[in-house]
Amino acid sequence: MKDEIVPRLVMIATFMCASAVCGATYSIKSDLDGKTVDLTDPATYLENAVPSGEGDVITVSAVYPYMTVTVSDPESMALLAGIERLEIGYGNEFILDCEGDFTLPAQVKGNGTFVKEGAGTVRFASHKIDPNGLYYDYSVNIDVREGVLRMVQADDTTMHTHSHYAVNVEAGATLVTVLNGTTQVKSLSGAGLVTNECTDVNEKGDLIYNQLNISNTGPDAGFDGIVAGQIMVRPTGGFLTLRNPANTFTGGVQLNQYRSNAPFGGILQVTKFANADEPSSLGMGASTMISVSSGGGLVRYIGNERSRTDRSVMIPDWPVVLDAGHYGGITFNGLFATYGST
Repeated sequence: MKDEIVPRLVMIATFMCASAVCGATYSIKSDLDGKTVDLTDPATYLENAVPSGEGDVITVSAVYPYMTVTVSDPESMALLAGIERLEIGYGNEFILDCEGDFTLPAQVKGNGTFVKEGAGTVRFASHKIDPNGLYYDYSVNIDVREGVLRMVQADDTTMHTHSHYAVNVEAGATLVTVLNGTTQVKSLSGAGLVTNECTDVNEKGDLIYNQLNISNTGPDAGFDGIVAGQIMVRPTGGFLTLRNPANTFTGGVQLNQYRSNAPFGGILQVTKFANADEPSSLGMGASTMISVSSGGGLVRYIGNERSRTDRSVMIPDWPVVLDAGHYGGITFNGLFATYGST
């Protein structure tokens, strides 16, 4: 029944605090680097004991040389689903090799990397709330190498905010962003699919767009894959290059100065502009193609053919630069509008 791993908690994961200290930390041994580990085996941990369930924490925290461990068996996944938190230290990797459908209610945090492998689907499902009323249950680097990783898909009125560090989605793999709220990442790379399954509308019948905030900082940072779904892409400082001309996300791009001390807002580089009914680096749809929430920004065309678009550009009180690039140029046939005090 490997296809039905969704919290099929075995006795070792539900045996709350009877044979171990509830809320204890269990550290995977560093000499298991490169190996597939059994989380139900006491020999896996420095403490020579097995996590007993709610409140417990598993850590992968080797200091250089770092380590990579893999979990793939149903019993280990069931135990993982029953703990409080998985912590992955800097430079370390925790690979979850899932061929079926697995839901992970535990928090995943740290400066290391959570890796999704296998053709199956892993669903983040933590609903722990922080003191500020936001959800930061998965503050960790993410590498989706195979299959599907789905962030919280809770269809409720609470805005879920997932704050990640580097996020990579390999070709053929899929990342499904938060259903209701904001997915905040510091960098986005790879050639896979980033999408969203939201279909919500407001009281006026207008689509509600989930935000994908990206604060890339280097000039070479960019995403070669496809962004699709009811998503608004928001570069929040630094560089972001959307290289794929086949993006179909419908929320447009909103430049935003995420840090108050940044001299300028997001810098976005694109390879294709297009009309509302055609895919482009800036997505598609009748919504505003480019807008600014604060701090200004720059959009630079890096394609090598002439582009044209009938989509609108909303320019506020902050400086906005549209750079037509060295080749081709852009023809704007849509609406240029201002908002704010000027």
